[in-house]
Amino acid sequence: MTELMRKPPRCGDSVHHRPTGETWIVSYADAERDLISWCGWPEGCAKLSDCDIHERVSDEEHARCVSEWLNHPHFHDNGREDERVGEVRRLYRQQETP
Repeated sequence: MTELMRKPPRCGDSVHHRPTGETWIVSYADAERDLISWCGWPEGCAKLSDCDIHERVSDEEHARCVSEWLNHPHFHDNGREDERVGEVRRLYRQQETP
C-alpha cells in the first residue's frame, strides 16, 4: 500500500495528477475506491493512484473547505445537487466541528 493510500489527501489539499500534469485542489479523495475529485468545473474524478501530494492543508483549512462544500449550495442548472457534495458529506462530515 502506498503512502498516498495510507494517508490520502483531504478536502482542500492539492495534488499533482501525473497523466495530465495538472495540479488540482481536492474536493474529496476516497482511498477505498481509488478515486479523487477536484474543485472547480467541469466536475469529474480520476484515479487517486495517478496523483501525488503537492501540498497538505492544516486541519483548520481542511475544516473550512469541508464547511464550504456542505454549507453553501452547489447545484447544477437542472437543479441537481453537485455529486461531490454527497461524497464530501459521506467522507468528512464526522470530522466537522460544531
